Amino acid sequence: MTIDRRQTRGSGRKIEKQDVKPRAKVEETIGEPTAKIEEELAKPLDEFLGRAQKAYTTYVEAQKDVWKAYRETQQRVEDDYKEAEQEASGVRDEAIEQTLILRSKAEQEAEQAYMKVMEQAQQAYAKAKEKAKTTCEESLRQALAANKQALEQAYETREQAIERALKIFV
Repeated sequence: MTIDRRQTRGSGRKIEKQDVKPRAKVEETIGEPTAKIEEELAKPLDEFLGRAQKAYTTYVEAQKDVWKAYRETQQRVEDDYKEAEQEASGVRDEAIEQTLILRSKAEQEAEQAYMKVMEQAQQAYAKAKEKAKTTCEESLRQALAANKQALEQAYETREQAIERALKIFV
């Protein structure tokens, strides 16, 4: 049996009836390669999706690692700051303590210098007082001696005057 050209669509040749396969066979034949092609296409797609999922998982893990590293760095910085602050406080406290010790020593030295100066001033005062007393006593002695001498001279002068007056009047 022959089929005419219009039924075969395009080839222009005549096909024998035995060359034409039943539709179920054709679909079965077409379905097998299509399934194979779909399966072959699905493999790279599955592989691509697997790699994409793996890359995303790696990205998420890397992001977690970055945040973890950031938090650790921040914690280290805070710990270093606290340590530096404690060291600075220790240095400050030590400096204050040293300053107080130096101030105490300076006050003691000033007190000792004051006491020494006061002692020297008291000694100078005592010497000046003694010298003033001695000078005063010496001046009094000299004044008394001068007075005594003046009185003696005055008495002598009086006696002489009386003698002269008696000589004149007597």
